[in-house]
Parts: sequence; structure tokens; C-alpha cells
Amino acid sequence: MLSGGNSYAVYRCDRDGKRHGGGVAVLLNKRLKHSLIASKNFSEFCQCVVTQIHVENSDSLIVTAYRSPSCSVKAQNDLLQFLGDIFSEYSSPIFLIGDLNFPLINWSNMTVNGCTGATATAKFVQFCKSNNLDQLVDKPTHGLNILDIVLTNNSSAVKDLSVIAPFSTSDHNVVCFSVDVKAFNPKEHYIPFRDFSKGDYSRIIDELLLVDWIELIHYSNSADECYSRYISICHALIRKYIPLVFPKQRIYALPRKLLSLRSKVAFFHRNIHIYGSSKYASTAAKLKRALALWTSAREERIARSSSSKKLFSYCNRKLKLTDEIPDLKDGDSLIHGDQQKANLFASYFEDVYRLPTKFNVELVPVTDKVIDWVDINCESVYRVLRALPNRNSTSPDGIPYAFLKNAALGLASPLSLIFNRFLLHGETPRIWKLGLVKPIHKKGPKGLVSNYRPICLTCSTSKVMERLICDQIGKFLSENRLLSNTQHGFQSKRSTSSALLSTVPLWHREVDRGNYVSVCYVDFKKAFDLISIPLLLQKLQSFGIKGCLHRFLTSFLTERNQSVVVNSAYSRTYPTVSGVPQGTCLGPLMFLLYINDLASVLPEGVHCSIFADDSKIYTISNASLLQQAIYALASWADKWELSISTEKTFVMGFGKNHPDMDFTLNGSVLVRAHEIRDLGVTYTDDFNFDRYIADITAKAKCRSNYILKAFKIRNPLLLFKLFTAYVRPLLEYCSSLWSPSRRREIDEIEKVQKSFTYRSFARKGMFELSYFSRLKKLGALTLEDRRLLSDLTFMYKLTTDEVKLDLEDLFEITPFVNLTRGHPFRIRPIRPRTTSFKNSFLCRVQTKWNTLDPGLFVYSKSSGFYQRLTTLLQSGNLDASYSRF
Repeated sequence: MLSGGNSYAVYRCDRDGKRHGGGVAVLLNKRLKHSLIASKNFSEFCQCVVTQIHVENSDSLIVTAYRSPSCSVKAQNDLLQFLGDIFSEYSSPIFLIGDLNFPLINWSNMTVNGCTGATATAKFVQFCKSNNLDQLVDKPTHGLNILDIVLTNNSSAVKDLSVIAPFSTSDHNVVCFSVDVKAFNPKEHYIPFRDFSKGDYSRIIDELLLVDWIELIHYSNSADECYSRYISICHALIRKYIPLVFPKQRIYALPRKLLSLRSKVAFFHRNIHIYGSSKYASTAAKLKRALALWTSAREERIARSSSSKKLFSYCNRKLKLTDEIPDLKDGDSLIHGDQQKANLFASYFEDVYRLPTKFNVELVPVTDKVIDWVDINCESVYRVLRALPNRNSTSPDGIPYAFLKNAALGLASPLSLIFNRFLLHGETPRIWKLGLVKPIHKKGPKGLVSNYRPICLTCSTSKVMERLICDQIGKFLSENRLLSNTQHGFQSKRSTSSALLSTVPLWHREVDRGNYVSVCYVDFKKAFDLISIPLLLQKLQSFGIKGCLHRFLTSFLTERNQSVVVNSAYSRTYPTVSGVPQGTCLGPLMFLLYINDLASVLPEGVHCSIFADDSKIYTISNASLLQQAIYALASWADKWELSISTEKTFVMGFGKNHPDMDFTLNGSVLVRAHEIRDLGVTYTDDFNFDRYIADITAKAKCRSNYILKAFKIRNPLLLFKLFTAYVRPLLEYCSSLWSPSRRREIDEIEKVQKSFTYRSFARKGMFELSYFSRLKKLGALTLEDRRLLSDLTFMYKLTTDEVKLDLEDLFEITPFVNLTRGHPFRIRPIRPRTTSFKNSFLCRVQTKWNTLDPGLFVYSKSSGFYQRLTTLLQSGNLDASYSRF
């Protein structure tokens, strides 16, 4: 019902316990300006949701409630007390609607029929009188009783109230009415937009090739004038050749057969006294089945389409909750308007930035090599343009990725000239320094600005030049080996998996050998936003980035601004006086260069692992040395104007013989943690992952259930396609680190896929198939098989340089390996002393790896190895179980 473009905001208050039914759901069209006031569960038998709709002259309070006949007197009293407090606070028109189950009330004169002992009913009548509420439903909604009611203190606003046939197979009639207010918020729903997928790009390219770009660029006095001329030409071509379309609400017309069935349901309901309830019920059931089949067929057509984008777009609409920003709290007041919301976000985000206090520090050059220019030509620009995503991205200059990609042949030459001019003069157009910020909810109440993080969108054309610069600076850094090996973020061939697998298993090995490991998990406060721009520019010079390139980067990084966008409203523009620019290609690279020397300031014997700004420093059997390292790290952070959060920096000690000592940072004792969440994976100080496995299993089950409830598809292959995209990644993230050895956890994880496939095949009536038969039909592996596949593929990537780690970093290579039979990458077996380490990655994988057939090592890339190994697992020629080892 709600699949038509995710047009509704949904507010729910579900019944506690395992009973079905009950609860409250409120669906508000997103074009209505509205806010959630409260959602409260008084008992298993009483729930309530209060929302407010904002109109031009006044607001309306919509209270939706459910009260079961089994509701206790206390729960009802709590409900009435709660509503009384709400009504006294708001002076707006009130609409109290819902199934309240008061069959004894005579609504025409507000009295209780026949039963003087109906205390709960009498209290509700008194409540209605006290709040001047009139009840407008005058026909039975269930049997002969009026149980579903509409109470209001503004009855003149209610129009066209009627009681019609039940929805689907419900036993309650539907109450329909309209309210005479002008409440629709136009927002962007009626704003036309350019459909770049239907542009006439052949003509656009022809006209671009006719422009005398050399003269245009040569006679421009500044970067702003040059870029303004470029975007003026592009905008003229967009207006001329990109069609303007109006957004359409997706309305799916029902086929004639379903419309006929729906009419029959209404007919039999109106004449239920003639034909009886059985005729109505059977026709309603037919309609329900027919609607399910029609929905399933429509979803199957989408799932079978060659466009994966179409499928996942549909899935995201079905599975995603509303991303609307509700009313925001500003002190004791509520902010309603989009413009006011945008300015409130702008004030909050602006407070993060900090003016620099240092403009120069003593710094030793990292290299005597120099890069002062970037070679930009038509071919390189064309290559980057064609690699852009084909989407209508938001860009401050109004030129999205789709236009740049499809008009690449006509844009490559002028853009290469423009980029070279900017680089030669060391200048950047002002619009490239503007970021449009979209607030994205993180967690917690949506009405607080502190629970949002900014996502910044910058000019698409700027990112093309940035990508060219990044590629060549990256090549320069790589050739001269200037980046620290401890950094795993924002680098090719490195990831969170490489960061975790190069640390946690090695710590486990040290503990197994009888040593202890002391680890400090360092949290930098807003590291990306607080980097000092003057100090960053000084660091760039130490890396040999000089001349025209340094002048361009200086222009690019300074005098930047942002503006927050909420729907179509823009906040005031505010300066970003610190930090690397968000939403750019250059930002992450600049950050890596800024913190690159972190590891070098640590004392000898201290190890470090960094992923972006997530840092871990650790020592082996030397806790006092870790304290020295913390002092050195604090001194380094102070020198480079970074702040370390003492509240979010933790110390963890691994090993039973770890000394019981405190670690301090800036005079504060750091919290000694026994469990930590590290790059998304939770583990304890005895290398236990039970909590993490339980969490991901619960999330996967929840998402599996949601898919099966949201989609009516009956084809198991198509349902499994959704499972692999939305559920399986939850169960496989960095599985090499935490893969369980105990049968209980293995089975618990496997149950997620086992249950999903059973329910998928059950839709086709195929109940008798075993789990392995279902997997065979789907061409899938068990999750246990896939974890083995992940282990061995990671090992293979170490041998093909697809992961920037050496096999020797984790394992010891068997001596004289080339003189004996077997593949050439066999490792020396590790003899574990404890059961815990025996089941860790380093021990778990060694026997399987060493016994692999040499014929598997003929592939230059891991993809070939992966496919061959998958085939062996599916055929049963490779045992997935580790238990016999």
C-alpha cells in the first residue's frame, strides 16, 4: 500500500508482548507539515500516538489511540491523564480518533447505557465533556456497536464523514472523513527538474565543440570569471537540450478484475442483511488474495528487469524509513519551518570549527623530492569524466555528474584548458569553495540537532580536477614511499579488514605465547573538522608539494564556506575556518598527510595501527612503555592543534598476567575497558566475539523478517537476491576475524539463511525441501562455507598483492617450500597452547591453506581463485568444517 514512492511518514506505537493485533499506526503524507508530539504505551491493551499538523492559520492536534476491552482501569486513567495534560498545553483544534471499545456509550446524548457500574466508561464520558469533545460517528463500526470513534472540539471542520466496508479482511468498518484546512506544504513535490537521462547529448557535444574555448579562457580576468563563462554555456545547453519534467506521484492503477472485486466487497457489505456475512467474508478474502498476487507479479517484473538500479531503488523505497527532518527543539521552543531548521543546523555545525592559534611549527622535510605540477590533458580528463556515476547529483553550480559523463567528449578539451589555467595561476573559483550540507540522522531523538551529522556536497566539476590531482600526488607518495604503513584508511588495497586482521590476531598470538598486550584506543575530537589549515599547508611542503601545485591547494583549502539545505530551503552561509574540506576528493588525502607522522613520534617498541582517525597504539609485555607513548601522543596532538577525547579514549589489557595499573592522559585516568567496539566489530579482553555475533544475528533476523513482510514476491531466487544484498553483508563483515568455532554460534548464524530460504520456498508450497536442497536450487553456499571462502580468499590476496600486507607480516613461510610438493605459499604451522587461540584466524586457516591444490594458484587475481574455490565447495570436494583440524 505504501510502495508508491515512500510518500508517507509512519509513526507507530506497537503492543508490548507477543500478542498480535492492537497498537497504533499513523500515516501522514509527507506533503503535510507535521510533527510527532508523543508516542506512549500505557499497557499491553492501551497505546497512543499524538501528532500535530501545521496549517497556515493554526495547527491541528491528531490523537490516535487504541483501548482494548481488556484494558485495566489504571491504564485508562493514565491515558486520560496523559491526554488531559496534552490538551491543556495545546490550544489547537483536537481530533481524537481510534478504536476505543466503549459500546455502552450513547453518543447522541453522552450517557452510559444501562450499566451503572461501568466506571471506566463513565470516566471517559466525563473526560469528553470536560474537554468539549463531540463524537461524530453515528453508524455501527463493529456489529451493532460504535467502537471506532472521531472526537473533536471543532466539529464544523469535519466534512463528509462516512462508514464504509472494512479494509481487506478486518472485522471493523472503515471510518472516512475530511478536514477543511489548507495544510499541504508544496516543498519540492511540484518543483520541476531536469531529466538528464533523456538529454540530447549528441547535439550538446556538437555545440561544445564549436565554442572557441581558448579565447574565452584567455580573456577571462579571474578564475571566477573563467568558470562563470563555462557554467553559463553549460546551463544554456542544459536548458536547450535537457527536458524539464514535473515529478509524478507513483499511482498504480488496479486492473479491472480487482476493481470489480472491490465493488463486490462493498456491495455485499452494504447488503449484509440480505446475503449474510459469509458471502461478504469470502469475497473480501478473494480480494485480499488477488491483491497479493497482483503486487507479487509487479514486484517480480521489477526484480527480473535488467536494471539493477531499478530493483534496488524499489527495495530502498520499501525498506527505508522516512528521512524527513521533524520539528527541532531550540531550547524550550519548537522549530517548524525549513528555513529556520536550516539556520539552526548551520549554527550547530559552525560551532565545530576552530580558528588556528599556530601558523608555523618546526618541521623536518620528509623528502627532498618535489612535485610542483600535475599533468592534465584531454585524455586524462576524458577518462575521469567517463568514470563518473551516471546520476543527477546535487552540485552548487547546477552541473551534475550525469551531464559531465554523457557530454565528456565535448567537455574534455575545455576542462583540461580550464584546469591548467587554475593550476598555473594557483587560483580556485569561489563556487568550488562552497559546500551544500545535508543533515543526516545518526541516532537518538530526531528532534535534536546534536543527533545529526553533516554530509557535504561540492561541485561535481571540481571533483574531476581533484581526482586528477589526487592520482598524481598519490603516485608521487607511493613511488617515494612517503606514507606510513600503519595507515589503512583511504588507501587502495587496504580496508578495515586489513586493519583488524593485522592487529587483533597478532595480539592473540602474543597472549598465547604467555605475553600480555596493552592497547590504547585513541579518539580524536572531530579530527577532520579541527585540522589547522596553516599547519596543513606547511606539512604539504614538507612532503615536497610546492610551486604551482601548492599555491592551488592553498587557494582550494582556504576561505571555504558552507550552507545547510533542508528540502528546498538554504541557511545562511557560514565559514569553515578549519578542517579538511568535506565532500571532496582531496579532503581524505590531506588528512592522511596531516597525521602521517603520528607513528614516528612513538617510542621504540610501541606499535601503531590507524584507520583514518581511528588509532590504536599498543605494546607487548611493557605496560609502562604504553604510558610513555600516550604522553608522546598527547604532545604530538597539542603541537598540531588536535584534541584527544579522554572520555572516548580507552585502554584494554590482553592476557591474564597484564599488570593492574592506571593510564593517564592530560591528567585524567583513562577508562580500562573489558569490551570494545573496534571498526564495527565488538570483542572482549579475552578475544571473545559472542556479543558481536549475537548482535549481528539479531539484526539479520530482523531485516530478513522485514523483507519477507514487505515483499510479496513468490520466486525464491528473487527473494534470495534481496537477502544477499540486504542481509548477508551483516553476517559477513570481517568474518575472518570473528568466525566462530562452537557449533552453537555456527548454527545460530546459519539459522538466519536457513529460515529465510525455508520461508521463501514455502511461498511456492515447497515445504519438503531440505536446507541443502534449497541451497542447491539457489546456487548458494552455507554461511559456514562462505566464511571459509572468505578466509582463504584473504590469504590468496596476500600472495597477489591485492591487500597491502605481506604474508610474512602474519605468518612464517615454511623453509625450502619450493623443494617439496604442494603450492609455493605454504606457511609454517603454528602450535597453539590454548583452545581460544587454536580457533583464531592465524591457526584456523593454516591447515586448510597448506593443503590446497597447487592448481588453484594459477590465477593472477583472487577473483579466479574465488570462483574455483566456490565450485569446489558446491561440489563437496572441499570440506568447509574446521572441526577435524
